[in-house]
Amino acid sequence: MLKNLIALIAIFLIGYSMLLAVAEMPTFGDPDNPTQNEVAQRYLEEGPEETQHPNLVSAVLVAYRSFDTFGEITVLFTSVTGVLAVIHGKRGDE
Repeated sequence: MLKNLIALIAIFLIGYSMLLAVAEMPTFGDPDNPTQNEVAQRYLEEGPEETQHPNLVSAVLVAYRSFDTFGEITVLFTSVTGVLAVIHGKRGDE
């Protein structure tokens, strides 16, 4: 019972903090957003010359954002491993 109460409080706090974070986000499509900076324009204008990739999407993913992509792949791999461990753990108990 105490574990359920602690889990419920933790879920509430996490959800509340996420709602606060979303409330502080800039408005979607606003030209003054931090995402509307010079980086995207630079990628479009100088990306093919700097990376020597014919496909600009691949150039951005591989050349400019490779560490970010690697981190995303690591998170995905870790989550799949966790799900498989939980599924395998439940089968072992039966």
